Amino acid sequence: MDTGEATAAPECAAALDALLRREPEYLPAVLLLRALFLAQLAGTTTLRFHLPCNEYQVSSLPQKPQLVVHRTLGPKVEELVRRLVCARHHSIEEGNTLAERLAREAAAGTHAQFFVGLWAYYVRQDSLQAPRILRALSEAGHAGAMYTLGVLYMRGSCGIPGDKKEGLELMCRAEKAGHIGAANSLAVFYENGKGEEQDLMRAVVLYSRAAAGGHAGATYNLALCFLNGRGVPQDQQRAVALLDRAADAGDADALRGLALCFRDGVGVAVPDLAAAAVLLARAGERGSTDALNDLAEMYLHGHGVEEDHAKAAALFRRAADAGHATALFNLALCVKRGWGVEKDVRQAVALYRLALDLF
Repeated sequence: MDTGEATAAPECAAALDALLRREPEYLPAVLLLRALFLAQLAGTTTLRFHLPCNEYQVSSLPQKPQLVVHRTLGPKVEELVRRLVCARHHSIEEGNTLAERLAREAAAGTHAQFFVGLWAYYVRQDSLQAPRILRALSEAGHAGAMYTLGVLYMRGSCGIPGDKKEGLELMCRAEKAGHIGAANSLAVFYENGKGEEQDLMRAVVLYSRAAAGGHAGATYNLALCFLNGRGVPQDQQRAVALLDRAADAGDADALRGLALCFRDGVGVAVPDLAAAAVLLARAGERGSTDALNDLAEMYLHGHGVEEDHAKAAALFRRAADAGHATALFNLALCVKRGWGVEKDVRQAVALYRLALDLF
């Protein structure tokens, strides 16, 4: 990700602070920043979480923090967050202080209170404040609070006992109030449910509703239903159209899925390996380690791209560093054979052992 020259942390913090004073709905950007600090502190390679009608993925790689926004909050705030993330002198403590202060300043109003509740849940894991705020807002009819509270009941987290029935009821209320995230989550539940809980046709209806509202993840899930004939008659061409739509919204899984369709000639007139490689590269930049591994295999064998063992090994390493077992196995093979890297049988054996631990 090209971030440009890192800007000094105080300047970035002041700019973000000023923006949030004018437009407090950008508070989720601060949560993103805080989440990245947590990921770096814990040594986590990837942290995924949800905010209302948005999905984010934060990746923390050695010396190269990367922010992937699946549904953008707007170019101004995205650029500010990128600059904040890349400001090397911005300490974890400074990030915590900034997030907490901005959350307090946004405490007036229902919408802002909801973000404070999310902040209490996602950042502080506060089992007292978060449920209290979310329950109050849920009773007042706030769809986002209903959905988040439903998730807590389904998971049995943040001091709330697990209760699938209560969680589903809250999610259904949120979906009826127009929350597309709730529609997608319910669809996932009904698609993957066991026994009487599985209802593929209902899942498709909910995916369609969320997709119509602009939920990229739901659009991708709906595409898979058409691709595999789950709950609907199989229609590969429609699946490709839906994948294309979700890919345009920046969904990494959709970018990879569309790439595989072009690679394998599924739902398209003829295979197009060059297009597949471009899409896999985009998906890899969006954080898909599966896409990095797929692209590396194309460079390894010269499929759709010029054969380049060094580039293949580098891509396998990127995916392996993020915990991708197959990529680590492939990297071990490159090291064993000397493909794009120095041949080292002992190192290859060590990599194979690490890969086996991940499978």
